[in-house]
Amino acid sequence: MEVRQDIYAKPDLNKPVQPHQQRVVQERLELKDRFDKLLAFIATNPQYTALDAQECKRMVRQSEVMKEYIAILDERVAAFKT
Repeated sequence: MEVRQDIYAKPDLNKPVQPHQQRVVQERLELKDRFDKLLAFIATNPQYTALDAQECKRMVRQSEVMKEYIAILDERVAAFKT
């Protein structure tokens, strides 16, 4: 998943950042961190291959949903700049 650095790098200094906007940005950063850790676990941790096949499928589904959630938060952050 590509990280949208462009929407985080240069905030519009002429526009005040609202508390709810700060929370969305923080939520996105925390979610991305958890997403990265989940992907790393799936890709490299030997414990993953020892899990039940259904649990592995659930973890993959979880990562897919997290990816979509991150994309939605990216859209919301980008809309703050308009």
